[in-house]
Amino acid sequence: MLDEELPIPLQDKVTARSRKGKAGQIVVRALSGVQKSTASQLARRLEHDLSSGRDDIIEKLEASGTANQAVQRVASLLESHPQFSLARAVAEAGADVAHVLDTYAKGALALKKMETVLGIYKEMPNLMRDLMRHAIDREVTCEVCFGAKQVTGKAGGKNLTQTCPRCLGSGMATSSSEHKEFAMSKILDMSELGPKKTGSTVNVNQAVQVNAGSSTDLLARMSRAADEVLYGQAKPIDVEARVIENE
Repeated sequence: MLDEELPIPLQDKVTARSRKGKAGQIVVRALSGVQKSTASQLARRLEHDLSSGRDDIIEKLEASGTANQAVQRVASLLESHPQFSLARAVAEAGADVAHVLDTYAKGALALKKMETVLGIYKEMPNLMRDLMRHAIDREVTCEVCFGAKQVTGKAGGKNLTQTCPRCLGSGMATSSSEHKEFAMSKILDMSELGPKKTGSTVNVNQAVQVNAGSSTDLLARMSRAADEVLYGQAKPIDVEARVIENE
């Protein structure tokens, strides 16, 4: 018996269709609900495997800033109809499920970028302190005389003692970090990021938006400074000590 021959309440008619795209199309029927397809399986995977659930999907779609009205309707339907699955919402909105997935990914990147930016601003004092620590030479115990200020050796069967040629009798020596050149370069770069009379300011408002005005390279410079590994052992300086025999 054809579906059309059944009483209207028993007819399993199509009630909604998504836009047909690369992943296929999602079809919703009156009685059987979401029809199984590649597109509906993709929506189910996004909802249950790739995301943290309904609220996460809504958040990412809204954060993407998409102008696509169909995708905007998907987010609205998910919020207003808790009983709708993502596949059902995509079909009801007439959206392309592949486009929804792409928009979700863009929203995730946008939120992660903002989180990273705010994290960098928060850690700026620590970053500057670490850069300064590596840029400035520090005084350490002489690695030749170990602070004794003198070295002893044998020459012609005699023990001879003389002033340490490395520290010149001070017992201390200067040590440079292996990251000194990098740290100095970054300090010079970041010194240009400070407020200027004619420069722009950075504001973080309640909507968690960062406005950098015309300083478009601000975050790029900060990110470059945070990319390098600043922690490490100071590079030792090899010094050869020898005893000169008195004639």
